[in-house]
Amino acid sequence: MSLSMSQRPTVLRVNAYGQLHAEDEPTVLLPDGSQMWTRDGKALPPP
Repeated sequence: MSLSMSQRPTVLRVNAYGQLHAEDEPTVLLPDGSQMWTRDGKALPPP
């Protein structure tokens, strides 16, 4: 999975350990609509 981070994220979710993490929503959202899904810091394919 690849996501270009040339834009500042509008949403960035992390868990208590500072790892990118979200249960049922994208972890990272960018202004252009790009998104990244992760759980406990590991990239997941989009649903």
